Amino acid sequence: MNIYTVALATRLKRRVFAAGGIPPFFEKNITVVFSGNGITLKSIRFLDYGVVMEIGSDEALDRVPVSTLIRRGTSSLLRNEFSELMALPSLWTRQIYFEKGCLDDEKEACIKTFYDSLRTR
Repeated sequence: MNIYTVALATRLKRRVFAAGGIPPFFEKNITVVFSGNGITLKSIRFLDYGVVMEIGSDEALDRVPVSTLIRRGTSSLLRNEFSELMALPSLWTRQIYFEKGCLDDEKEACIKTFYDSLRTR
């Protein structure tokens, strides 16, 4: 099985994404979206500014299809459940962190740099 580490940043204000009902709703729905596409959610962590996941697949995965799957598979569901999100033009940034392998200290540092670079733009 191929394992990948994926991180996406949200356009929601800091701490809004990681609080309230969004994380459990997101986790439940992304699991369904992934399972319908042959992907297994191994672990998930919500941060103030996004989500970090470890995913697995028997097939090799590419960053663009996975990114599109996450964005399209969750945006409308989140907007329908949380009406305050309707005002945002998009929920996710276009950038994605996508690396083959399990989440380790090196990837943690890269993800922190990835999120920091997005916040300074």
